[in-house]
Formats: sequence, structure tokens, C-alpha cells
Amino acid sequence: MESFIESYGLRFTDFQQKAMEADAYVAGSSALALFLTLNGKEAGFTPSDIDMYFRGGDNTQIIREFLIENGFEASGKFESNEECPYTDACIRTVESYMNDAQQEIQLITLDKSHNVIEYIVCEFDLSICATWWIPAQNEFKTFDEANTLKKNMYIMCPYTEDFRLTGTLGKKQKERLAKYSARGFTTEARPGARYIWLKDPRKELTCCLPTEESNAPFHDLTAFDVWAYENVNCVLYLKQSSDHILLKVKDALYAFNRRNLHTYMSGRSCMITRKNYIYQTPFNHSVTEGALKLISYLDLSIFELTEEVTVADFRGEPKTVFAMNAYSLTQWVNDRQFPTMRASYADELDELIELPESSPVLIRSNGYEREADIYELMMDQDFVYQVERYAPDYYDAN
Repeated sequence: MESFIESYGLRFTDFQQKAMEADAYVAGSSALALFLTLNGKEAGFTPSDIDMYFRGGDNTQIIREFLIENGFEASGKFESNEECPYTDACIRTVESYMNDAQQEIQLITLDKSHNVIEYIVCEFDLSICATWWIPAQNEFKTFDEANTLKKNMYIMCPYTEDFRLTGTLGKKQKERLAKYSARGFTTEARPGARYIWLKDPRKELTCCLPTEESNAPFHDLTAFDVWAYENVNCVLYLKQSSDHILLKVKDALYAFNRRNLHTYMSGRSCMITRKNYIYQTPFNHSVTEGALKLISYLDLSIFELTEEVTVADFRGEPKTVFAMNAYSLTQWVNDRQFPTMRASYADELDELIELPESSPVLIRSNGYEREADIYELMMDQDFVYQVERYAPDYYDAN
């Protein structure tokens, strides 16, 4: 990392210090290339720029001033948004700075509700690009180290992966895969789940064993294994692997293999707004995308469906959505009042966009214009960013 930063005319120690002050992370293709090189692998390309990610606030100013002091100037590249490749609704601003050698550093500011690392691992499109540099430790992390070192890549988003498998992937996603294929990466099928946030030690499960003070009723508790169609002992089931989890629905406990549950729910999604989906459990209970991510990425043992709320999907049909609490075993046994993590409708779907019926939108693409129905566009990945650009009365990209 040192020589790479200094090739931009910046003192590495100064850059590292400013990045720490700004709580900024270098992520994306440049981090990927450096990570591979440091691990003795051929990256297959030379980074063309540096992408720095910030949580919303004033921290961007720290790096902005540092770059200007070191001879960088604002390029104005993204002022009109015409050239900006970042159309994610979580991104507030993108700024481009260049030095005399035309080396570029991009400052990407997220909204305040998004932790940068969580954004990288949950919102980046390709697994290999979910690679980042941590200034404080001067080290690189990547979402799926084993596959990245093999130069295997896959689409992170489950429903975008479905488009790839059915041959209906959008133009932008096809171009992204083609670009990295030309760099020597191989496209693989998306695995069911990866756990990177927390680990719930369950080999001993000592918190569930009877003691002199407690009979630990959880130790003798059973759950219904939906796929095997039989009752199982909860403790013995959870001890099998991190893939084995329990789902509490009202007063009943159900046993699931995490990967099987993820695959099942990923194939049963419903659009609520342009950027929000809900997913059905095998019991036809709907949860938010954040809840599905808890199951997919959070290695905890027990997930509980709690309060429900009725919302309308993008066609106006009513849907009941449940909040989800996630617990470690220790928390479930000792202090269930405060879950380890939580995903709820109020946190994720509180910015619904009301659209008039059959709203015509003028679309400009590939040199031609056409008028299309708003609901058609919501289902068309190639045109979503066009709607944001040309129909601001209907969509607020912020």
C-alpha cells in the first residue's frame, strides 16, 4: 500500500493518518489489486484510480483538504451526474480529484445510516470488489478470501444472481462481469451464505447446560425441523454447525439449515419500492431484506419474528411484514430483552414513494427516446438509473 499511495505523490504516513481521522476506507478494484499482489497473486490489471468511502458527515472535508494541499484539484467529473457510475441510493455524493499526472482519487460519501464496512459487504455488486483497506492496521480484508485468492467471483445480490442464471441480467451487470473476466477472473455461482459479522461460539454450549442454580430448560427444548419433518433437540441441532439455526415464530421453534432457508427465501421476493424487497419464510411470513441479511451474514443461533406491520407493495397489494431479532445463545438464555441484532420495517422501509397510477416516464437510452410505464421500469434493471435521472418528480435518488 505504501508504494501505491506514494506513486500518487502522497506521503503514505500522512495519507494513513488522514484516512484514520476521517474514518475512511479504500475499497473496490484498487484494494482488490493490492490485496492479490500482497498475497503473491497476479491481479491482471493496474488500478486506474482510488475509491475512498466515508460515512455521511463532515469527514470527507479532512481528505478533501489533504488532497488539495498536495496538488490535487477537483475535476468536476461528476457534477452533472451524467458520467457518474454510482447510482446507489445509499450514496450521497461522489467527488473526483486529480493531480497533474491525471491520477484520480474519488471520495464517495454514504448517508449517515450506513456503516462503511457493512455497506461494502452488503451493497457491492461483485464478491471480489468487496475488498477494503483498513488504515489503522494498514491491512486488507476481503469478503470471501478463499474465492478471491483463486480469482473466482460471484454476484453478491441474490435476486441479481437469479437474473444471471435465467439469462436476463442487465446490461450494466453484464459489462461488469465481462470487465473482470478479461482480467482473469472466473464467474461462479453465488454460494448460499457467508458469515462475517459475528461468531456465536456453540461448540460447548455451556450456557444451555443444567447447573446447580438452574435446570436450563432450553437444554431439553425441541424444535421442528421443517425439511426433515421431525422434532429435534435444540442443543444437539445447534452443535452440528454454524449452518444450523432456530427460527421462533410466535410460540413455536423451528430448525433450519441456514443455507437452505436463505435459498428458499431468496426465491420468494416481492418488491415494495424501487430499492426495497421483502422475502417470505416457509410459513408465508414476510421479512425485510435486512432480516434476510441477518440470516445470511450473521452467525448467531436464534432468530425471532416479532411485531408485524401491514404495508402495500409497489402494485398496491397489502403485505404483512415482520421484524426480526437475532440472538446469540447466551443472550437468548440470559437476557432476551436486548437482541444482538435487529431488522425491522421501520428501519428499512420508512421512505416509501407514492406514485400516481400508470405514470408515463420519458426514457432516453442508446440514442433513442420512448415513453414507458413506471411499473415496467421498476422491474427493468437497465432503466432504473435512467428513471432516477430523467424522472426526479417520481424518484428521489437521495
